[in-house]
Amino acid sequence: MAAKYYIPQRHYKPRRCVPLLVRFLTKVSIGDDCWEWLAAKRTGYGVIGKGGNGYNLPVLLAHRLSYQFFVGNIPKGLFVCHRCDNKSCVRPSHLFLGTNSDNIKDAVHKGVKIGCAKTPKFGTDNPAAKLTQEKVRGIRIQYATTPITYKELGKQYGVSWAMIGQIVKGNNWSGDIVDFSHKPRVNRQKGEGHPGAKLSMRNVKNIRRSYKSGSVRLKDLAEKYGVGVSAIHSIVKGRNWPIPTSIIDL
Repeated sequence: MAAKYYIPQRHYKPRRCVPLLVRFLTKVSIGDDCWEWLAAKRTGYGVIGKGGNGYNLPVLLAHRLSYQFFVGNIPKGLFVCHRCDNKSCVRPSHLFLGTNSDNIKDAVHKGVKIGCAKTPKFGTDNPAAKLTQEKVRGIRIQYATTPITYKELGKQYGVSWAMIGQIVKGNNWSGDIVDFSHKPRVNRQKGEGHPGAKLSMRNVKNIRRSYKSGSVRLKDLAEKYGVGVSAIHSIVKGRNWPIPTSIIDL
């Protein structure tokens, strides 16, 4: 059966491949000092397509390609570094081989900012620090001797509860670690005594009674009392808000 629509076939002529060295030299400005790369760049380094027909062709770094053209092969695991600290320079005499460690040491010696070459500052030496060593010790002692939570300490000191946890465990802010194995248990209020409670005992009783009658759905009860369907389901199943059988009549 013939196709409903005829799709003409396009025949592409193979592109004439210019040698890579020729394309490379057309993208370089050769001067008395650095050879500046004039074409595309990534993070300051010159790049050039490998060439050929097809898609997803590899992209090469210009300074590495220059070293291969004019100096020699690059052993596996070695970097091509710049003596001139000019990322877009591809002059062979300005390039040398080195390991990643050599590259970092050379950059640090020349005062070039790279990655983590700058020594990080910790504790009170960090200008963004919100705590002091005295506050950190106070946090550890307070957590070990009172039934306080990470969240409450975080609000008190203006940091996240996760940071409080790291401090208590000794992962952040080195110093004396307080033993909190005998920490008093947190007395969590339940039911109407919980500060975030949205229901009362009377509401819970009415919810269970209404659901038992079969006249309303969980979704309708949730909308009426302003809570989630899962909360209503836990209430009618007796998982939340336990009420003595003498109080309600189901």
